[in-house]
Order: sequence, then structure tokens, then C-alpha cells
Amino acid sequence: MSVSSDDGDDFYGSDAESVESGHDEPAPAQPSGASSAARGHGKASSAPRVFPAPFGDDALAYVGNNYTVLGRQVSYDVFGAQDLEDQLDALVAEFQETTATHRHAAVAVLQVCHFDVEHAKSRWFESSSSQQRLLDEACVQNVPDIPKRPAEWEGEELVDCEGCYDSVPPDEMHAAPCGHWACMECWRGHMTQQAESKMTLLLPPCIACHHRVPDGLVRAALASQPALLARWKRWHLEGLADDDKTARTCPASDCHFVCKYPKGIARDIICPSGHIFCFGCGEDGHNPASCSDAAKWRALLADDSMDLKWIQSNCRPCPKCGLTVEKNGGCQFMRCGAHAHAGVIAKGYGCGFTFCWVCMKSNEGSHSSCKPWKPAGSVGFADAELEKFVQTSAHFDLNIVGQAKTMKLLEGVRHTMLTLSTRTTLPVRKLSYLETAVHEVAEARRTIAWAYIWQHYHAEEAGSKAELFTMNKDMLHAQLNTLQGLIEGIGSDVPVSRRIAELAEETGCEVSSDSMRELISDGDRIRDLTLSVHNFREALVCEVQKCSAMLETESSGAAAAAAASSRG
Repeated sequence: MSVSSDDGDDFYGSDAESVESGHDEPAPAQPSGASSAARGHGKASSAPRVFPAPFGDDALAYVGNNYTVLGRQVSYDVFGAQDLEDQLDALVAEFQETTATHRHAAVAVLQVCHFDVEHAKSRWFESSSSQQRLLDEACVQNVPDIPKRPAEWEGEELVDCEGCYDSVPPDEMHAAPCGHWACMECWRGHMTQQAESKMTLLLPPCIACHHRVPDGLVRAALASQPALLARWKRWHLEGLADDDKTARTCPASDCHFVCKYPKGIARDIICPSGHIFCFGCGEDGHNPASCSDAAKWRALLADDSMDLKWIQSNCRPCPKCGLTVEKNGGCQFMRCGAHAHAGVIAKGYGCGFTFCWVCMKSNEGSHSSCKPWKPAGSVGFADAELEKFVQTSAHFDLNIVGQAKTMKLLEGVRHTMLTLSTRTTLPVRKLSYLETAVHEVAEARRTIAWAYIWQHYHAEEAGSKAELFTMNKDMLHAQLNTLQGLIEGIGSDVPVSRRIAELAEETGCEVSSDSMRELISDGDRIRDLTLSVHNFREALVCEVQKCSAMLETESSGAAAAAAASSRG
């Protein structure tokens, strides 16, 4: 399924005709730098609009077509199981046509060559002995997938299985291309063991040797065990994706989609199943935090007691400016704000004060017998770091829980959309902005949660550079809370839907124009807030990226200056 076009400005809405609402709602605040097209408010914009992609069961219908997620067109490809099978078949057919190999041999050779057909063909025709070397490396023989039945079995009613030594009819015996025969029960047991231990190759080894068996035999052996067969198929597809650095299998346990992102770098991917994951590390989406920051935070949550012990042993406040100083090796003399192994001060970070790690005093004079430092007052530095962790954790948990809570509203919102469509003449598609709003609220909660993680690790270092980040985060919070309140009401069938439904039941006919205007007015407000939340969320991510880039540039510059100084 080819999904094209980068993220655009058109974010939300339906193709509903513009209707006077009779109300002039105040325009939600917009982040600085927002485009004029994105600042439209009040009445419905005349700009073209796109629909949000369906999630859950309906997503499957969108495979093979362009689609949008959260109202913006995505710029990566999504492949289902059949898509990947078709791709594999095409690669195998191309290799077979050139090399005259049998299917299982072609599959195994292609996997050895990471499914690069041109590279595989080049290695195949490299020399007179290269073909056999490649076959040996792939653990296959270039023989038919299904060998001929032994001549001595002709006319026999029963033959001996080499695996279990039972006597079975010849028709119940199956063989690998290498010529080893066994009954289906033996093959089933062997393939079950392979599937339970996670097969690392597309084609598992034979029951009696190291040669690979064709996928048709695997499917036949596991046909009576659909769960194991599904697991093998998933690993089968993962094997295809793992050999492509621009592809990654969705990590959700019940998902079989593979996302192909040509840039091959870290970014959040939205699978058609609705799962959001990072293409870089394969974990749940964590934009705008980096993969390394997300990994550190997850480790901290998994074992915070160990990290607090580490903080007590390795982190102390600078005696002069109070900035957090981490000791990661070397002697006892420290410099506030110095880059590791560089000895230079990053611009705007640290005061440059040099001190002894043992006594936390200036490094002037002798420190051969200085007394160990103890935190002043009843609250030590480690306690301050613990308080910082607790505060960040509280913000993170609040927004992650809020994200999950919002997604639970989706069914209620969809029910409201159907109710409104049934009680009025308004088509469901013209209410799609409600579903878009739910997804945007959930996405904003996730973004804010991970923005706090970036703040936890980099706010002190960023200093004044993070001011715009803080402003956008606070404004996003304000707009988001308002929008979530409206969505929660709709999801619980309280405000608009109940008023409209009750009115329709009482009158037994379509709702009045006044009620319709009220509905449209609420809809315009939800649209405006959804767009405002989207803009502030994008601005927040942009500010994190800018700050991170500046910090990285300063760090690289300081390291380069130190290297030049040492050479001089």
C-alpha cells in the first residue's frame, strides 16, 4: 500500500457546506509562526479538507489506497501480509528466471543476500564455484522442492517412518528437498518446536539435517495449529522486514503490518491498526523525546531505586552555581559545564568552576586529605533529584493515562455520530471532525508526556533556549483541556447528541433549524480547538527539535575546539 505526500496544513474537517452558525466564537490562540492557512477560525474554512483514516477493523479496507492519519497525509508505505507475500514471490520469480533455481533454494539464497536480487545474481554468477558456495551458505540444495517417492515403496501398503519408526501408508509420508522422509506427525512435532522457539530464518531446518525445507511443508505441518501458523507467518514477514533497513514490522502483538519509511530514521509511525511506534527504536512512539532519552526514562521507571542510588553516587550540585554535575570517570577534580574529555565549557551551560569531588571545594591547594562532602541542610541533593523525578513522573503518567482515557471515548463518539446522523439529515462523513478531534487529543497527550521527558533531561542545559518550548507547552495544555472537556461530553452522550436525540424523539421529525445551528456552532468550536491543539502540538515538537539541534551544535563545536587546542 503506497502512502504518499508529506504532512500538509489541511488538518481537519468534512466536506459539509458552509452554514451560518449564528454565533461568533472567540478564536483559539495560535502558536507564533503558524501559517495563515492554519489560523482560520470562526466559520468553516473554504480550503480543501481531508478525512481522518479509520482505525481498528475499518483500517483493513484502506490497504492499497492513499489515506490520511489524524487528517494529514503520511509519507511512508504500509504493507499487509499479502503485500509482502506478493513482493517475496516477485523477487523469487525474478531470481529463478535468471538462475534456474528451485523455489526453496531461491528463497534461502535471497535471504542470505538480504533480498537484494541484483547482489544475489552477481554472487551466483561470480565464478564456476560461486553457485555451490552460495547454496552451502544458504543451507539448501538446488533440487526440486518435493523429491520423488522411493521406488521400493511401489506397491507397499505401509512403510517405516525414519523419525518415529512407526509404519504408515506411503501417502502420509512427506519429504524435504534433501531427501529425508518422515510422517506428517513427525514433521508437525518438528515444526511446532521450531515455531515455539522462534525460527530465525524464513525456512526452518530439516528434521534430520541442517538443510532448509520449503515453506509449503511448514504450512502443511502447522495447518492444524492456526495459532502457531500465524506466529510463523509473523516471523516470516519480520524476516523480510529485518533485511530492509527502511522497513519495520509494527511491534503490536496483534498487528501484521510492515511500515516502510525510505528515510530510515527515527520518527513516529502510525500503523493502520492505530498503533503508534517509533521507526528508529521500534518502541511505542515517544516524539519529541529522542530514542536515547526515551530508553533512559523507561529504564528509570523500570528500576528507579537503582537509579536513585546512582544519582546519590554520581550527581552533585556545583558549589558555585548549583548546576547538576555528573561524575562519569576520571580523577577527583571536576569543572562545572565541561564536556567529557574536552575540558571546555559549553556556551551558556555551567559556570566553569573547578572543584574537588571529594570535598566539593575549590581545587586550589592540596586535596590529599580533604574531608568527604555532606549535603547541607536536611534535604540532600539526591532528594532534590528525587523530587525532580517524582514531578516529571507525575506529569508523564497524567498525560499517558489521559491518552488512554481519550481513546476509550472513541466508541462513544462514533455512537454519537451515528445517532446524530440517524436523527438528522446530516451524513456521518460530515461529522468526521469529531473522530479527528479524539485522535488529536490523544496524540497531544502523548506528545506532552514525552515533552516532559525531554524537559527532564535537557531543560537545565537549554536554559533560555527553552522559553518558547515552555510557552507552547503551557498554551497547548490550556487548549487541550478545553477540547478534551467537549470530547468527553460527546463521548458520554451528554451535550449535543442528547439534546438533538431527545428533540427528535419528541417531535418525531427532523430537528429544528435553531437546534441545527446550535449543533453547527458546537461543531465549529470543536473544529477550531482541534486545529489550535494541532498547531500548538506541532510548534512544541518544532521547538524541541530546534533546542536539541542547537545543543548538539554547541557540543560538537566545543569538542572540535578542544581537539584543535590539544593538537596545538
